[in-house]
Amino acid sequence: MLKSPQHLEQFKPLRSVFPDAIVVATHRDPVAVTASIATMICYALRMTTAPVDPHQAGRYWSGRTEHFLTSCLRDRDILPAGESLDVLFHDFMADELGTVQRIYERRQASHHQLPSAECFSHPASPDLPVV
Repeated sequence: MLKSPQHLEQFKPLRSVFPDAIVVATHRDPVAVTASIATMICYALRMTTAPVDPHQAGRYWSGRTEHFLTSCLRDRDILPAGESLDVLFHDFMADELGTVQRIYERRQASHHQLPSAECFSHPASPDLPVV
């Protein structure tokens, strides 16, 4: 699952490189996303830049977030309904394992064998896929 908003403008390349993938589109409040990214960038910049302008970071990432969302709306039909799943961020945070299980159920419906979602709740599980 890729939660980075930069992937919202990359549906075409994702489908091209990973044609058999189930694409999980996570939905989160764009204001919260912008604030989160701008805050993370400002903390990182503090190590190399002085002074850091959080207002500038907020304006930049507000524009980028708008671009990502516009791209997502433009290209969403590239992802076939049976090969994509929309997940609300707060639903994922409330039930991570249940959300992963729904993703696996969607994938298994397309006849691909996957390890059980429960293996991800135990880091030392021998069922973990090797990548």
